[in-house]
Amino acid sequence: AEVKAECDICVTRATPSAPMTNLLLSEIIPDDISTPYINIITMEKIQVLDKTFRLYMPEAEIQATVKRLGSELSRDFKGKDPILCPVLTGSYLFVADLTRALEFDAQVSFVRYTSYEGLESTGEVTKVMGFPDRCTGRDVIIVEDIVDSGISMEFMINELKKREPASISICTFFFKPGNFQKNFKIDYVGKSIPTTSSSATASTIADMAEPIATFIF
Repeated sequence: AEVKAECDICVTRATPSAPMTNLLLSEIIPDDISTPYINIITMEKIQVLDKTFRLYMPEAEIQATVKRLGSELSRDFKGKDPILCPVLTGSYLFVADLTRALEFDAQVSFVRYTSYEGLESTGEVTKVMGFPDRCTGRDVIIVEDIVDSGISMEFMINELKKREPASISICTFFFKPGNFQKNFKIDYVGKSIPTTSSSATASTIADMAEPIATFIF
């Protein structure tokens, strides 16, 4: 098993015949846990380092959501040649499943922007790996795992506009409308989720390129 500490709220169990995205966790359940390794306690609780998480979204719902988003994108971009730009590191598993659900051959180019150090936002967005030149004149779909305040996304949109794409669309698995501070449209939303206390949930550490915890078995 591999534990990737710089990650999202996505927890995955991958097999050669199964999709990669399995479980999504939300609330951190305080507990006195000493083992530094993953230990699946039950289907409802998963231990990661010194935190215990509660299952938020089952695999069947995740895959149904991904399939719906894939159908919407396939309908809207039929006959076009879009490029998908997933934001690392949180969206890489989401986009892996999403591309399987598309009815067109997708070109993918990863980007990486960060505004977090550990679990705290610095309030400033930093470009680590920007949008490629081939975005010029193309329909570009920015793929995120979660959009929270919209600050990082707005920064990325402004960066992308410098490449003069034909169009810009945003596809996110999770969206927090209660935290959203910007006016741009989120074109494709998998699931809107409520705002929760940062002391109670990992999912509040969102809208960032550095996620919280991804697990690959």
